[in-house]
Amino acid sequence: MDAKPANPGRVAGGKVHPSLQEVYDQTLPFVLRKARRLGVGESDIDDLAQEVFLAVFRRLHDFEGRSSVRTWVLGILARLVQNYRRGQRRKGNEHAQSKDVVDPEELADARADPSEFASRAQAWRVLCTLLDQLTDDKAAVFVMAELEGMTLREIAALMDTSIGTIASRLRVARTEFAHALARLRGLSEEPEDIGALTPRVQAVLRAARSFDDPSDADERRIHARVLTALTQERGPTSSDHNL
Repeated sequence: MDAKPANPGRVAGGKVHPSLQEVYDQTLPFVLRKARRLGVGESDIDDLAQEVFLAVFRRLHDFEGRSSVRTWVLGILARLVQNYRRGQRRKGNEHAQSKDVVDPEELADARADPSEFASRAQAWRVLCTLLDQLTDDKAAVFVMAELEGMTLREIAALMDTSIGTIASRLRVARTEFAHALARLRGLSEEPEDIGALTPRVQAVLRAARSFDDPSDADERRIHARVLTALTQERGPTSSDHNL
């Protein structure tokens, strides 16, 4: 990335707002991981990331510091992903029909050898297939809790709902995810009310987590896309989008 501007913040109404450069530097890897974990297809990742940072650019003046920058960006991302998932369902999601899956229990040690890209990619497809079988709200809570490691309080604040509601959604999401995994493997379903991560689910999550870290090439490609989009929106002489 280019060097940060000397005066990255902007003052408005007595409040210092972060610059686009600051937000971008703090959140780009997070945005890419989160989008993948919420089921955005690889062919759509670039477009969605571009949309996120265009939305950040347009709404920087709205950021009041009541939450962290990452939480604020996550809210923007979550809404865009929901729109994306609805569109994919209308078209028929590419993940939902994938036949290229493996036994998740065989993937538990895939992270031990970083060269096992194919196995980790298969684990990722299993995860995406199963997340597509949850409603958007349940999928979002499941990803935030089980992949992002967010607390119930953090998720509740982000989704503007009660902790009790989030806890209930997470419990149901865990149960439905485990049932879907059992069906995928041709097994009899788990007990009706699970509410916790089963060993099979944990195996899928362990293998999939090692797959979605963005590469340097990902970051360079997104940087070029965002810079081009910002230039088109505000013109090549604007100083507000120094990336």
